[in-house]
Amino acid sequence: MKLKHASSWLILLWLTICTSVVGQDQLPGNTTLPSSQSELQKLSAHEKGTYPNSIADFITLPQQSDFQLSPSGKYLSYLEKANAATRKLMIRNLTNGETRMALQEGEETVGRYFWKTDDRLLLLWDKGCLLYTSPSPRDRG
Repeated sequence: MKLKHASSWLILLWLTICTSVVGQDQLPGNTTLPSSQSELQKLSAHEKGTYPNSIADFITLPQQSDFQLSPSGKYLSYLEKANAATRKLMIRNLTNGETRMALQEGEETVGRYFWKTDDRLLLLWDKGCLLYTSPSPRDRG
């Protein structure tokens, strides 16, 4: 019974809002605010600053992102931009500074990844997951 009472109040509130908006003969706000093209050009002529960043700088993939330390703190992993649309998963050995590519995105992109151990990463792809086993330095020697 309380739910029925609450839904009645919500319907009444919705009707009140709808009828108050529908009853208006004018657009909301001050419609004279948008500037004409000539007014905008006059305003922009006063601007003398130089700006190093473009709009493209804010909408492109960063060069490196998603940094994570391995459980022991010996390795640092991160995603690095390969090109405009794909990234590479990189692993840096913090002891000797060696960096290697673990994998590069193809048709699927890495949504998230997590360290399981120092030798294993869990990758969450857009369409599933994968356990990546990294060759440890002791296995490569």
